[in-house]
Amino acid sequence: MAGRFVVCAISSRYYQEKSDIYPIAMHFAKHAAASALLNGWKSVELAQAYLLMSLYGVPARRWEEDRNWLYTGLAIRLATDLNLHVVSNVKPKTERQECEMVNQTCVWLICYNLDRSTSTQLGKPLTIKEDYTIRNSADWYKRSRRNSPFTMFQSRQCLLLAPAASRS
Repeated sequence: MAGRFVVCAISSRYYQEKSDIYPIAMHFAKHAAASALLNGWKSVELAQAYLLMSLYGVPARRWEEDRNWLYTGLAIRLATDLNLHVVSNVKPKTERQECEMVNQTCVWLICYNLDRSTSTQLGKPLTIKEDYTIRNSADWYKRSRRNSPFTMFQSRQCLLLAPAASRS
């Protein structure tokens, strides 16, 4: 449910006819995301909501006031709790299962990429250690016909952000 609030709130930012809706919508989106966290809900969709909030948060007046990196941390923690970093040995039986597995891996790759980018920008330590999924992301997107150019971009970005030592 929080994911829908977040998507609607972010969309309202670009609705020029009623630009005053955005701060109100973001307030409700943040409330929904916080409630989900406090109630212990865990889902890939909630991790995606936190990722969206970290990327499209309310602009801060000053750099020091920007707290969007907190949402990146929440998304990473939630993705880790959901074991999105663990490679599944299960073969998908249906198209829906295959799409869900691609989605889960994409969320993990985005968490990794945002962790690297945010750490570099803010001078903070890295949260996610390089794992099997990250090291093999160059070929991962080829393994499923459900992958899109976006998933190829995410997998290639992992390689760009990975430490040079791990590529040799």
